[in-house]
Amino acid sequence: MVSLVRRLGKRKRFQGLRPMEIPRDADAVAQLLEETFDPSKDRESREVVREFRMLRYLGLLVWPEEWLGPGSGYVWEDEGRVVGNATITALPGHRDIWVLANVAVHPDYRRRGIGRALVEGSLALARSQGAEVVTLEVEHSNLPAQRIYRRLGFQMVEGVVDLIRDRVEKVTPPLLPPQLRWRELGEGEGARRYELYRASYPPSREKLRPLRTADFRMAPERMLTDRLGAILWGPALRRWALEEGGRLAAILTLSGLRRPPRRLEMVVHPNYLGVLESTLVGQGLHILASYPPAEVTASAFLSHPQALEALKSHGFREVRVMEQLELRLGRR
Repeated sequence: MVSLVRRLGKRKRFQGLRPMEIPRDADAVAQLLEETFDPSKDRESREVVREFRMLRYLGLLVWPEEWLGPGSGYVWEDEGRVVGNATITALPGHRDIWVLANVAVHPDYRRRGIGRALVEGSLALARSQGAEVVTLEVEHSNLPAQRIYRRLGFQMVEGVVDLIRDRVEKVTPPLLPPQLRWRELGEGEGARRYELYRASYPPSREKLRPLRTADFRMAPERMLTDRLGAILWGPALRRWALEEGGRLAAILTLSGLRRPPRRLEMVVHPNYLGVLESTLVGQGLHILASYPPAEVTASAFLSHPQALEALKSHGFREVRVMEQLELRLGRR
């Protein structure tokens, strides 16, 4: 009996791939993501880490609706320590499209095949649930991850270029075509903004980051606090429309006006591609020049090269390229 107890005491703890369990793994996954990525530089990484921290204490009470159901991904455990993670979930309302995210391996455990095992396990889970397409986002410069995805058959379908401009000096306002006019958009025009975003949004991005009408509506209490803040400290965000005959041709959004870094965002209707991008960037910089000097960030889809060219011609430089990859799962 004593020898049996001794043998059991020497037994190694679990090592390998297993399904992720919430809330058991939430805190360990959050810590892993903090050690693997750099949440201080990436807003989305901060939000993911914060969400996992919440799940640690609240569990299923705050578990995202789209993550409910059979499985949500895998972790790689090494003697009680979570050293790898991959999350995979069905796109809400589309059980045939799944999104792979948070693929991370602790630096001390890389080059052991853990990343590939996490991805292959996630793909098998998605396939078993009827998935036809798996999509993900990965940094262009992340060569180890790129190799895994490419070898498994993923192909690039879209990309997003993040850019930055260090400061904004005085900028001459651009000339506007005579048939167009500027107009500042009101808070209650979310439906019009949504329609323009829908018309210009790349179809492939809808699989990864769907547009939701709720994102274009402002709750009354939020509207009230924003108005109060604008009175006390000035607006944190402003939007302008370029219109032709009452029809939206483009929207310019400037955010971070109270607290840098500032951000410039433009959306152009397909009928005006290649016509308005430089005007939008120039006007945005002209407005920002009236604020204290600060960094300005912006992004452009690779499928919208006119926007990328306009930003670079106005002094923005590339800092990161995120590629969206897709894999079409074959039936087995």
